[in-house]
Amino acid sequence: MHEVDSAAAAATEEDHALTVQQALITYRPAVLWSFAIALVIVMEGYDTVLIQSFFAYPAFNRKYGEYDARLGETVISFTWQIAFGMGTLLGQTIGVFVGGFVIERFGVRRVIMCGMVVLTGTIFCTCFAETREVLLAGQVLNGLPLGAFASIGSIYISEVCPTVLRAFSLSFINACWVIGQLLAAGVLQGLVSNTTEWSYRIPFAVQWVWVIPLALLAFLAPESPWWLVRKGCLEDAATSIRRLTSNLTEQQLEQHLAIMKHTNELELSLDTKARYRDCFTPLNRWRTEIACVVLASQAIIGQAFAYNGTFFFVQAGLSPEVAYKLNLGSTGIALVMTFLSWWFMSAAGRRPLLIFGYSVLAVLLLLIGCLDFAAKSSSAAKWVQVGCTIAWLAVYTGFVGPETFTVAGEASATRVRAHTLSVGRNVYYLCSVALGVINSYLINPTGGNWKGKCGFLWFGTTVLVLIWAVFRLPETKGRTYEELDILFAKGIPAWRFKAQRVDAVVEATYAVKDVKSGKE
Repeated sequence: MHEVDSAAAAATEEDHALTVQQALITYRPAVLWSFAIALVIVMEGYDTVLIQSFFAYPAFNRKYGEYDARLGETVISFTWQIAFGMGTLLGQTIGVFVGGFVIERFGVRRVIMCGMVVLTGTIFCTCFAETREVLLAGQVLNGLPLGAFASIGSIYISEVCPTVLRAFSLSFINACWVIGQLLAAGVLQGLVSNTTEWSYRIPFAVQWVWVIPLALLAFLAPESPWWLVRKGCLEDAATSIRRLTSNLTEQQLEQHLAIMKHTNELELSLDTKARYRDCFTPLNRWRTEIACVVLASQAIIGQAFAYNGTFFFVQAGLSPEVAYKLNLGSTGIALVMTFLSWWFMSAAGRRPLLIFGYSVLAVLLLLIGCLDFAAKSSSAAKWVQVGCTIAWLAVYTGFVGPETFTVAGEASATRVRAHTLSVGRNVYYLCSVALGVINSYLINPTGGNWKGKCGFLWFGTTVLVLIWAVFRLPETKGRTYEELDILFAKGIPAWRFKAQRVDAVVEATYAVKDVKSGKE
């Protein structure tokens, strides 16, 4: 046991000593495989924004809409907007819950390959749907595998990349979301003037393009060594580590295995098993809370309002052509800001960026709401609203979106990471459903017709998230998973995480004793 402790201590020291440049050389295969696995999120980002954007799409409205005498045109009714918008989320809610079981049982690679087989059939339902009911059913079915994919990127990246590269790699998940949205915006922009049914069928069919490549990448990828250690497959874990690194000596390999075994044994001694109910034990409750709130904050701070940008632009009085061009441009800005977030997190950490991001978003949302009073008579006010919406997207993708994925991946315990992220993602989906219904009603001309005044609602919810972050969000930058286990076990306040010194191997034993004595 002493040899394992010594090797684990050496691995921890080496992990902290790594620079970004050294890590990119040694762990280049891990980074590349992480990016390859995270590409499944591109499909989720593409599909999620697609159906919402169709609400301002002329050909789609003619096929699935109804004539509104008050507006004098064919539109998708408020009821069907909710149904279409929530169909995928309903499927994802079910899929992400099931995903927590199957990912921990079968591993990331098998789940991706099976999910791609299912997607091949579900895409057919949406592409060739002749009625609204069939399209809705296709959206729900499509959401099942996409939900299972939702936490896969965070799980895999968290477990194969070293501490110094976690923010860089985990923020790529948000980049994949944006890439998916950018692809959708580009496809829609290219087909918006097409008056045939293929103008909306082709965007659905495009999803078939990446099914085979992503399934092949999953087949070739090495499995997570942390998952293999939890399953007791130490030889396979060693093989996986070799494939994920370059020029690692046998001693370094043994040290890597030692820290994984040591962390796994620490969590087992803290009574953390690989079950959903273990996410809510006194020891893991705060960690689950963090994952749930930061992921759900994506919806709570106005995602339905901002990511429904095309529809909002049209309601602000812009033509569909101009609206889609603005949407494409703003998505490009979002991608650039996501890449910049890698540098922001390396320089400032997670907690400061999220608090700053929430604060700026609250101000922008308040401004959008106030400007709506002048928008009825002033075209300049409408354009300022549009500018604020684009600024919201830029701030979100630079200071909030990537950081939430990073914090959720880092805060969860390794043995229940798949379950914790699944719970967090489900909370996000449930919030998206509820808030999406509210936003659809408020912004829709046949509903509340609030237009920009929706900003007042999202201002209030963003302030609530900001208050939570100040008191409950810890700094996870630069911490190994064993160190985080100890900090959470000792109940260190969120604002003291950054300054707290930890000797992981020495303090692990005392943390276990403190927890067990607390139970007694």
